[in-house]
Amino acid sequence: MKNFKSFILIIATVVLFNSCTKDGPTGPQGAAGNANVNSYTFSTDSNSWQGTNRTGWLYRYTNSSMNLNGGVEVYWGNISTNQWSIIPTFNYIEFITVGVYPNSSSVLISFNPLDSPSVPVNNPGVQQFQIVTIPKL
Repeated sequence: MKNFKSFILIIATVVLFNSCTKDGPTGPQGAAGNANVNSYTFSTDSNSWQGTNRTGWLYRYTNSSMNLNGGVEVYWGNISTNQWSIIPTFNYIEFITVGVYPNSSSVLISFNPLDSPSVPVNNPGVQQFQIVTIPKL
């Protein structure tokens, strides 16, 4: 019985691998580009944040050309060195989160105390962000 099961398994494997063949010619090469991926890079300053040291800080970025109905990734980092950390992220004092509003053109970024409210978070001031969007098909 064991030999029979092994024989059936071998036959099934051979049939499976032989049935995976191409049915037609290869299609044409797709258009050059980035598959509609868009990137938006921006900076903040101390006047653009709303909030307090105890409750945290909020910044709303609005760009009417952004399509937030597909994939959205938000990064915090440095434009000149091109080093970015995906949000959400945290350090020893604060955590950084993002809210995306589908069917809109706004992203809300927040800096919050990690051990709220016993350790205050200063106004984030000048920060740099990058938003990457991939439109929904």
